[in-house]
Amino acid sequence: MAAAIARDLRLGKAVRAPAKAAPQAVRKSWLFGPPRPRVKTKDIAVLTRQLATMISSGIPLLESMEILEEQASDAGFKVVLDKVIERVRAGSDFSTALSEHPRLFSKIYVNMIRAGESSGQLDVILGRLADYMESVEELKREIKAAMTDPVISLVLILSITAGLLVGIVPEFQAIFEQLGAKSLPPPTVILLAISNGLRDLLNACQRRSLDHARRRDVRTGRGRVSGPSAGPAAAMEPRADDQGR
Repeated sequence: MAAAIARDLRLGKAVRAPAKAAPQAVRKSWLFGPPRPRVKTKDIAVLTRQLATMISSGIPLLESMEILEEQASDAGFKVVLDKVIERVRAGSDFSTALSEHPRLFSKIYVNMIRAGESSGQLDVILGRLADYMESVEELKREIKAAMTDPVISLVLILSITAGLLVGIVPEFQAIFEQLGAKSLPPPTVILLAISNGLRDLLNACQRRSLDHARRRDVRTGRGRVSGPSAGPAAAMEPRADDQGR
């Protein structure tokens, strides 16, 4: 969109910011206060790149911000941009207006904008900021991609190891008992102890989950208590042959 606006400006076409809704009408739609902006660093980088393109093409800062505010898809981010526009329209510096929203615009970002305003090269500084933020996002993506394979491999290794300890090692323990082996090597004894401990832990977790489900069913009336655990309550219930008499 910013490139299309810049092309229209170079061709001599009129560029107008879209009509904005009245601020009071927007505020009336807020039931629980203004929405919080939900944007990421890559969204700020895109905004910075578009703003640099429009300013370098000759579009005034205020008009460029109005165009970007109208294009914003996030309601909270749109509110932040509207506040920045109002401060700039009131006579504040662009950097000062941005500094009021530290969650979105860091100190480095604001200081770079302030330096661009002082030197008269705001479009150049915005371009450099966009390059920096895009390189940071690219580095984050590379780190995530590099960490994905080791994490998946670690999960698979742990799963296979747990499966061997629970399903395969006990079979060897039964074989050792049948053969009457009394003295086993220390590594084998440690491995058998780990296998037994893991099996006991899984059995305890299973019993606890079953007991919890049974108590929940009894409380909600979906389950019936039967057998010796019923106690006196089962004896007080009328039997079918008694009801027929």
